[in-house]
Amino acid sequence: MYDGIKVNYSYVLIDDWVGHPMLEFCGVHSQKTGEIKGNKAFTKDRGLLWRLAQSQKDKGVFRLSIQGALPRFLNGGKIGYEDLSISGIRQAVALLEEYGVKAEKAILEGLEFGFNISLPYSASKVIKGFIALENRGFASLLDQRKKVGVVCAGCEYDVKVYDKSKVWNLTDNNLLRVEIKVKKMRVVQKYGVRCLDDLTKEETARKLLGWYFDTLNKVLHFDSSFKLNGLLPLQIAKLERWKNPNYWAGIDKHQRYYQRKRFDEFKVGFGGGDEYTMILEKLREKGSEKGFLCSLKNTTISPENNTLSVQQNCDHFTVKIKGENVAQALSGSRREVKTQKGSCHHCKKELVSLKQRAKFCNPKCRRKHYYLKYKAKQRKEVEIEKGNLLKVKKWKFENILLKAWVEVKREPLQIAAIDARMSKGEIWRVKKVEVYRKRGKTSIVLHTLRAKDLLRWVQEEIGRRKKRFKNQQEKERLIPSIISNMLYTIR
Repeated sequence: MYDGIKVNYSYVLIDDWVGHPMLEFCGVHSQKTGEIKGNKAFTKDRGLLWRLAQSQKDKGVFRLSIQGALPRFLNGGKIGYEDLSISGIRQAVALLEEYGVKAEKAILEGLEFGFNISLPYSASKVIKGFIALENRGFASLLDQRKKVGVVCAGCEYDVKVYDKSKVWNLTDNNLLRVEIKVKKMRVVQKYGVRCLDDLTKEETARKLLGWYFDTLNKVLHFDSSFKLNGLLPLQIAKLERWKNPNYWAGIDKHQRYYQRKRFDEFKVGFGGGDEYTMILEKLREKGSEKGFLCSLKNTTISPENNTLSVQQNCDHFTVKIKGENVAQALSGSRREVKTQKGSCHHCKKELVSLKQRAKFCNPKCRRKHYYLKYKAKQRKEVEIEKGNLLKVKKWKFENILLKAWVEVKREPLQIAAIDARMSKGEIWRVKKVEVYRKRGKTSIVLHTLRAKDLLRWVQEEIGRRKKRFKNQQEKERLIPSIISNMLYTIR
């Protein structure tokens, strides 16, 4: 499982390591005194690079860093092709302790872990199908200017998939390696990985592999065996868009979830999606073979020391609190909550879905439900506007101010423009009217039919008042005041 490591072993004395019986450090020495110049020394032994560097704060204290691959170190410096089991990792750590390295004080600064799997065909075909991990795309992975795989680079960790045979020039070209390179150890510290001694614990390895498979489940992969025969041009265009890593980087997480779901449905509908599933199954089998994974039925949780222990004859989780077994009651109630089924909000059918928060049985029901909900809200607003229209008609006509909006022209006009001579077509162009009361602070907004009905009422009231004037002098005195109070603005 574990491959490359980078260890920081600080606060060591230079005399203990320069004269080490198993290591021979090289560096710039003084011919007279034998003192190390440049405050640096290094050596290579069994595939590991050992470096000594003087501390900047304390001149008498040095920092030792160890970097390399554990399988190669355990194999005596030769290339290790097989993944280490939990017993092999313990042997490698024990061998490091023979050099004088204390595993509890050796802080990890970098870690690579993963598995090698053998495929029934060339690994290069599978590598071409890796697209993206969430919003990060896969790029080419080069080794000595030769493409050996792909890598999804991130700030805290990288996901690497490469052909192991191309790296080590093997005759078997079906060996695929899928690994995660941790660059910031804060990512794995929550799983209990901090020092070299933590790599020997089975519980830590299981937690780390849980995160390993959760990360790989988010990877987008397209099968190399998928054929485009029989697809429509629109379906081919969608497929090319999904295969582009830049497309996934340009959308938010909600769109990624929706497009990922459509992409998976597309692959299943046209006979794809089995290749990456086969890769994940082989990785799980390799983890079980090396002793890092076990089935949930054979696992017991002990809350007292927060550890996992394997039992061969255990059929369920057992949790003891104060000596009493309460696992069955807790797990039974939890299982009932998970399997609880509801009904669709639109058609009221029984809801069968993998998501616990699902509200509808299909997208068609969801669209119909929200359309009807929108129409009900619209009808409610219409009823409110009808009541407001009746309220406006009861106001004193001389105290009404108007503002109206149409679609085309943007010129202010006076109320005389919509006198009795105003045509129905001009009134029909109005989309919204805002009504004010003179010396009032609030306004009433009317739309479409209610706005047109108000303008017709205003038109009728002006015509009715013109007929009631007794002489021309009274007409000239009252009409301008009405027009100045009621302003019809076209925006």
